Amino acid sequence: MEKVTRFGSGVLLGFFAGHYFVAKWRIVSFDAGIGIWAATMLVCGCLALKLGDEFWYGMFGRNR
Repeated sequence: MEKVTRFGSGVLLGFFAGHYFVAKWRIVSFDAGIGIWAATMLVCGCLALKLGDEFWYGMFGRNR
């Protein structure tokens, strides 16, 4: 269950980060926007699953 939670939390962060990237870079192509969004969610989910707390400390710049 912990792995599902870690992956889901990473995907949720990737959802918002992907939205930020698409808006910041002003992606007008629908397919490119969805691709960047999906890739960001997948990468954040996988990194959160693999690295655990280190991923979150790295993302938000907090020391342990």
